[in-house]
Amino acid sequence: MKQTTIIVQTRSGSTYWPAYLSNTPGLAVCRNVWPTSGGFVQAPKWRIVHIDSGKKLPRCDDFTTRKSALAMAKELCGFTDWELSDDDLYRQSDGSYKAGASWWGPWREAEKRAGR
Repeated sequence: MKQTTIIVQTRSGSTYWPAYLSNTPGLAVCRNVWPTSGGFVQAPKWRIVHIDSGKKLPRCDDFTTRKSALAMAKELCGFTDWELSDDDLYRQSDGSYKAGASWWGPWREAEKRAGR
C-alpha cells in the first residue's frame, strides 16, 4: 500500500493530507481531518476519499482502523469508475446525497461485507 499526499476537502476548506492509495483506483484512505483556528489536525477515525475531488464518500468517514477503511474501499470497486470527475460521479449516482438511490442496496451490502 502506497502512502501519498492528496487534497482533502472539508467544510472549512481544503488541505494537503497524508493518505494511502486503496486497491480501488480513484480512492484513498486517510485519517479524518478536523479544522482548527490554526489549520487542520488529524482525528482518530479513518475516511475514504475520492482522489479527484478530495471529498469523502457518503457514509465513509467513521472507520476505526485503516484496514477496515481499505476493506470498504475494496468493496466499492464494482460500483462505478471512481476515477471519474466529481460531476460525473454525481450524475451517475442520480444526484442523491447517500450515494444515489440506485446504489443504496449494494452500498449496504458492501458495508456488511466490509464488517461495518
